[in-house]
Amino acid sequence: MIGKKIIFGLCLFCMFLCFSHCNINKDDASDSNPYMETIIISYKIPKEDMIWVNLKQYEVKKEFYPILDSIINLFTECYGDVKNRYGFWFRSYEKDENVEISIYAIEKQRFKYSLCTALFYYKQYQFGYSGIFLDSYFEDTGKIIQYHTIKREAIIYHPKNDTSSSYWYFIYYGNNIIKPSSFFHREEFWYDDTIR
Repeated sequence: MIGKKIIFGLCLFCMFLCFSHCNINKDDASDSNPYMETIIISYKIPKEDMIWVNLKQYEVKKEFYPILDSIINLFTECYGDVKNRYGFWFRSYEKDENVEISIYAIEKQRFKYSLCTALFYYKQYQFGYSGIFLDSYFEDTGKIIQYHTIKREAIIYHPKNDTSSSYWYFIYYGNNIIKPSSFFHREEFWYDDTIR
């Protein structure tokens, strides 16, 4: 009889833990917009440092598939299928007369969505997107994803400082011409010294 009470108590405790981390505040979430998805990320961060961010949802075009495939294949060769644990941060910004693209692997629990303007998914991996919109490789779906996350001013972490992180850099020359410029993965580093 005591064993059943202990099992029942443990079940109630587990249910409490599940529901305490998965609740959505209906006042903040928008149920009226069919193009908005709300996701709450739990951090051990003071409440005053948390904000809601609305991120556009992009769709990657097939012209960019080979680059993403090579990154995901290399990453999963070492770590296995970790799409539930890891995602990627895609950044694009002007460098000289071209656009530099950087892609970082990052643990989802350490992802800071306030640094992003959009998200896209490829092979069930999540990619945060920030920087210049590259219409040659992406299209805006018109959907919005809403995240409860740490505000930009409170961030003290950068993915490049994460020792478990891998990153890839590319130069986009326009006209669908992309050239790799450097990468770091599993303590292996390479760069094209003709570019830098």
